[in-house]
Amino acid sequence: MTTLTTAKRSIAVGLLVALVVAGVLVIGQAGAIIQLFGSGADTEDALHEVDAVPTLADELVVWEPDAWTRERVLEPATRVELESAYVRAWAALGVHQSTGEIDAVDDTFSGQARDNVLAVPADADTALWTTGHRLTLTFYSRDGSIAAFDDAGAHVVREVSTAAGTTIIDTIEPYSVVMVLEDGYWRVQQLRRSGQDAAVVTTSPAGHPVIVGLDVASPTAVPGGRALTYPAELWTDDDTDIAADIAGAVELGADRVRVALPNVTADELDQNPLARLDDVVTAIIGRGLQLDLVLFDAQTPADPGSWPVADAVAREALRITDGRARVVDLMDGVDGEGLSPARAAFLAHLAGVVAGIAPETAQTIGWRAGSTPVAALQEAMGESTVVAPAGTTEFAVEGAIPASIVLEPASTAPGWSLRPHTPHAQAVGVAASLREVPVGTSLAVGDIRDANDDGGPGVRTADGTLKPAAALVAAGADTASVGDLTVADVAATRFWQTTAAVTLVGMLAGVILLTRRRRRGGPGPRR
Repeated sequence: MTTLTTAKRSIAVGLLVALVVAGVLVIGQAGAIIQLFGSGADTEDALHEVDAVPTLADELVVWEPDAWTRERVLEPATRVELESAYVRAWAALGVHQSTGEIDAVDDTFSGQARDNVLAVPADADTALWTTGHRLTLTFYSRDGSIAAFDDAGAHVVREVSTAAGTTIIDTIEPYSVVMVLEDGYWRVQQLRRSGQDAAVVTTSPAGHPVIVGLDVASPTAVPGGRALTYPAELWTDDDTDIAADIAGAVELGADRVRVALPNVTADELDQNPLARLDDVVTAIIGRGLQLDLVLFDAQTPADPGSWPVADAVAREALRITDGRARVVDLMDGVDGEGLSPARAAFLAHLAGVVAGIAPETAQTIGWRAGSTPVAALQEAMGESTVVAPAGTTEFAVEGAIPASIVLEPASTAPGWSLRPHTPHAQAVGVAASLREVPVGTSLAVGDIRDANDDGGPGVRTADGTLKPAAALVAAGADTASVGDLTVADVAATRFWQTTAAVTLVGMLAGVILLTRRRRRGGPGPRR
């Protein structure tokens, strides 16, 4: 028989093994949480490299009808060569200002214009991009060696970093341009500016972005009812039955659908990523629902070099929706506290794009709950919106309840989070928020359905099976019927299942050690 002390030691060893493994799991989980919070900050605070060939260079130029109609007509191929050389010249100017590099300047500028560009001192804390041009031909020589045009819409973005912070100047500047053909290449010989209309974004001493000169006044949004979100990964899938998804939203009592656009890269633009958007809009409007268009989310790149792609996506989406959206949400989940100057400038830029194309459509920005919106942006919007995790009970923005609230339900996909992820737990979180939302507030409850078989934030599974949260979509739903979290919800998480299993293994190891000692015949009991 083993001694009582030996037995205690054996059990202690087993428990120690379990605690060590559980501790490793906890540390791993904490690391994941730290990584999550650490990766959420904007990266646009650092100065960005200016590309020698801008993104979507071939789509930055729009030609107005020619003002020159005399002797020689500008050939289509020459027009393409001119616009390409002009866009590259602007890029060369930006590269030179940031790095001092002159090779591209020599290739794209000539004469006095070249001297003027090289006279600008290089500064690593300065960057320049152009995101669009609107050209009108005013002269073309008989021998085809000289061309002149007006650029009425040179959209120029400048970024300057100092010890006090970062300033981004987003301007529309008119230019008179003369280009000459030298050594077989078109070069800019004259670039003369005749004014500008600027919106300035800069950081305040406290680090909160301040916007000056934003000339956007969005119309007030029509009140919206209960909504479901239609994620891009669902409706862009060719196998998705769009009509069935929208019919399912109607069945659950939704009044509107928030349609999120896909994150698109420059390489994907030629693949027509919004090909099914018209089908989505038609299905929503056809069922008598309201449409909210969500352009981007907080993960969308916001540095000025990415603006041409964002502009192309936004313009195409607005063309397709053709004024049928109740509201255009510029971006979901914006953290007003951690907002970088580049992202603030991007939002101001987007507001101008939407106002220019769809001036009668209300705009909004989905501010993260608990953060402070940038005043100029908030004042320009036609609806105030807060985005919050389901379970949140405080939605006020600067003391006022927003007109629209977007809930983010917990995902039901299995994971290592300590947070329960069962369908019932998801519904409990949604119900807790619904109890605190004032009557009449526009409210988005969750996604139409999951995009993956493993689970997600949808109120239906990927195959269309209803989750408990589906019963909470309609206005007036009984939130009390959901109940509270249960032990089963907590026990269903991988973390606690693994912890329990490891603890059990540790206990068994202690028992095994105790049994082996007993079989070997240890010292008798102490007296």
